[in-house]
Amino acid sequence: MDPSLEEDIYVNRKGSHSINVQRAFYALDNVIDVVARWPGSSHDSRISQNCGIR
Repeated sequence: MDPSLEEDIYVNRKGSHSINVQRAFYALDNVIDVVARWPGSSHDSRISQNCGIR
């Protein structure tokens, strides 16, 4: 997705431009998953449902 072509999907519910980022940690701060591809208009539950962690 190109933000300059699809600007409207990067506008969050508060009217600001944003990207949703999810980081998941295991014990002792070991990062096990990072996802930074969802536009700001995406709901948190959609990101959680589509992550690689089960």
